[in-house]
Amino acid sequence: MKVSSINRELEVLRRMLRLAVEWGKVDKALPKAEMLAGESHRERVLSGEEETRYLVAATANANDIVEAYNRALSGIRATLRAKEPINQKTRFS
Repeated sequence: MKVSSINRELEVLRRMLRLAVEWGKVDKALPKAEMLAGESHRERVLSGEEETRYLVAATANANDIVEAYNRALSGIRATLRAKEPINQKTRFS
């Protein structure tokens, strides 16, 4: 069995032990399940197509955020009530 497979099982065990304590199912502290050393980690590199799809999605999301921000700045609530937005400079003068 590989170290990574054992560590996944240990993660499940650790979660179960933490939930047992959190839910009050045990009266005393439970032993800690230590992860094994030596697990190999892989770096994920995006392909050109994946990068393009990611950038298109991120741009669309950013555009939505900018649009919402601009609507908030222009006084969307007042605009929906068909009134002029409150000018903050004159409101507290």
